[in-house]
Amino acid sequence: FYVVDEGNFDVFVQRGANPPGKVCEYGPGDLFGELALMYNAPRQATVKATSAGKLWALDRESFQMMLCSAENIKKSTYEEFLANVELFSHMTRYELARLS
Repeated sequence: FYVVDEGNFDVFVQRGANPPGKVCEYGPGDLFGELALMYNAPRQATVKATSAGKLWALDRESFQMMLCSAENIKKSTYEEFLANVELFSHMTRYELARLS
């Protein structure tokens, strides 16, 4: 997983027997490589630098830990919200967790 800090990058994808074609450009603040990590799949595109640049990289294990942490935070936020809704006040923590 990569985050572009500086520079510009072109993205190429090959479809069928055709040569790879440019599909988009990345610049500062853009990110790529998440699909291969999320779905444990080979990369689907080639990214080439068009200027000097700097990327931040995150390995598979760190990326998956980040996703799990973000999901747990979101789930806790939903559970807390539901616990404060009068309609659900009779529900147990387990039931609220299932609902969230």
